[in-house]
Amino acid sequence: SNMATSPMLQIGAEIHLKTYLEKTITGQVEAYDPQTNLLIIRSYVSPKCYDYHVVNLGYVTIERIGEPQPGPHHSNRHPIDIEKVKRRATIEVEKKICEAKRRANPDADRRARAVFQAIDKTLKCEW
Repeated sequence: SNMATSPMLQIGAEIHLKTYLEKTITGQVEAYDPQTNLLIIRSYVSPKCYDYHVVNLGYVTIERIGEPQPGPHHSNRHPIDIEKVKRRATIEVEKKICEAKRRANPDADRRARAVFQAIDKTLKCEW
C-alpha cells in the first residue's frame, strides 16, 4: 500500500514494512522527505543500540503504521540554523574553487595536467 503521502507517516510513528527484496524492517520513523520519497527508520538492536535504515518508499510495502510514540527522541531535536548551513556551504564552495584554481595551469598541456592530477591525488603539490 502506498501510505507515503498519508498524514499518519509522522516522526515517531511505529512502522512495519517489507522491501521488494523481502527484508522486513520494524522501527520508528525518524524522518521523511516527500521530494525524494525517502524514509529514515530507526530499529532497535538492543535497548541502547539501534540501526538506521534509509528506505525509498517506491520499493516497499508498508504493512502497518502505529501512532507516534512520545519519548526523548522528540524532545532532544534542535532546530537547524539555516544561516549557519548557508555560511558553511559558501565556505566549502570557496575552498573547492580555490583548490580547482590551484590545480589548474593554463600554460600546461593536457598530458602535464593529467600527470599533475594523478600525483596530486596522493601527494598534494603545486605548479
